[in-house]
Amino acid sequence: MDNPRTLGSIIPLNFSTTPSSEPKKPSAETLKAAKVLFGCYRTGDANDPQVYTAAVVAVLSDYSPEVVQFVTDPRTGLPSKVKWLPAVAEVKEACEERRLHLVRVAEGERWKARLAASRAISNAPPTRLDLIEKL
Repeated sequence: MDNPRTLGSIIPLNFSTTPSSEPKKPSAETLKAAKVLFGCYRTGDANDPQVYTAAVVAVLSDYSPEVVQFVTDPRTGLPSKVKWLPAVAEVKEACEERRLHLVRVAEGERWKARLAASRAISNAPPTRLDLIEKL
């Protein structure tokens, strides 16, 4: 049985939900993050470590590097929250939770920028054209 920590011998499996989509090739950062994630746990109990590793890497490949880094970091992600080797579903849930958090933060920043812009416009002194139109 292969060790799930050996990422170089992953069988390319297609975990896509739609037949027409091509599976993403995992980046070096994604493979490194998966290795960190697996390295934070005792020897895993995956039924087929090679399939489990490929599944986790496939899930991580669907997310931005910021999400993957956060979820696999021992200080902020799954290693600090889950005591046993996480199920693939737990990895996906953690990635989705972080992605949604980042979306909400970005929306908040855009809202603040629009609010600041509208306040700047409303606090600006009237232009000559504005004064003429009021006549």
